[in-house]
Amino acid sequence: MIYELVDITSITILSKLAEYDELSIRELKEILGLETKELVKRLKNMERKGLVEKKAYIYNDIIFGVTDKGLDELYKYYVLLRDLVSELDEILCSQFEC
Repeated sequence: MIYELVDITSITILSKLAEYDELSIRELKEILGLETKELVKRLKNMERKGLVEKKAYIYNDIIFGVTDKGLDELYKYYVLLRDLVSELDEILCSQFEC
């Protein structure tokens, strides 16, 4: 099986939006520790792909939520990462006596 490159930061953004339903850029920045410019760039890219959507504008902040397509994408990566961790468990535990 060929694994495509996984962007852990984008997966984390999707998972936090799924967990909290909606988060502002400020809240995401605090949770993830990202710079505003980097976070906004990622959110715009994810919005363009249909993974997240703007829910509301509050003062100078934007509230984002995950879309159904974003949840599907998150689940796809969950399965991929779950299987990879299982494989790593077998490989590493055979070498390090877990």
